[in-house]
Amino acid sequence: MNGKTFVSAVLDGSPAAQAGLKTGDQLLSVDGRSYQQIQSFAGKAGQKVNLLIQRTTAPNSRKQVAVTPKMLDATTMFLDAQKASREVIEQERKKIGYVHIWSYAGEQYQQQLESDLITGSFKDVDGLVLDLRDGWGGASPTYLGLFTAKIPDMTIIRRDGSRTIRRFQWKKPVIMVVNEGTRSGKEILAFGFQQYNIGSLVGSKTAGAVVAGSPFLMQDGSVLYLAISDVLLNDKHRLEGKGVTPDINVPFPLEYAQGADPQKQQAVEVALKAVTGE
Repeated sequence: MNGKTFVSAVLDGSPAAQAGLKTGDQLLSVDGRSYQQIQSFAGKAGQKVNLLIQRTTAPNSRKQVAVTPKMLDATTMFLDAQKASREVIEQERKKIGYVHIWSYAGEQYQQQLESDLITGSFKDVDGLVLDLRDGWGGASPTYLGLFTAKIPDMTIIRRDGSRTIRRFQWKKPVIMVVNEGTRSGKEILAFGFQQYNIGSLVGSKTAGAVVAGSPFLMQDGSVLYLAISDVLLNDKHRLEGKGVTPDINVPFPLEYAQGADPQKQQAVEVALKAVTGE
């Protein structure tokens, strides 16, 4: 961005998050050398490195941030980040649940969401903000069934007369957040969410990267991910190169944002209005 590098997102629970890095921080150097995306941290897992960042346009906002990189397991890191992102926001005597699903490349992410909503940390909240910004796609359109399918509640009555109601669908207000980093299967979810009026879509236009691909292992050990087929929704809507435009567009000026997240903030406000009926 104008020859400068800024933090565009911070994975929840990651070393960067633990060190206090914020969205919008400008990355200047690592251990006294110019910042390089991979080389700056190669071979330094478990070792403390010093990042020089600039938090505002003022040069005197530069500061050293100590970060300890670690080797991340690609099969668990996004699920760990999803769990770490969970938050219950209380405003006006209402509770809004917030969760960031960084990846949908596997059923475990949807299973975790369903568990949180039905029996877990969000079972008593009044509304939900579902954040699908950035990360990986891979979502199945069937995941929208959590919000749209007609599934009966089940009341369990014990011998002492006590009752427990089991719900298998989320019937409270939900708001979805997207941006230009929302891609592939996540865009299909955003399309269906909007088409079937499940709730408001907040943020910025999605990536428009919705074709089916397949990985191919090359002789040098590298992987080529190649588009192999086109995708149409309802036999007529093609999102490739087009994306999904949110109902409520919220610009997100990245440079020196100081951790501010206007898209999330707007989504919480919209969720609160939906809950209170305003």
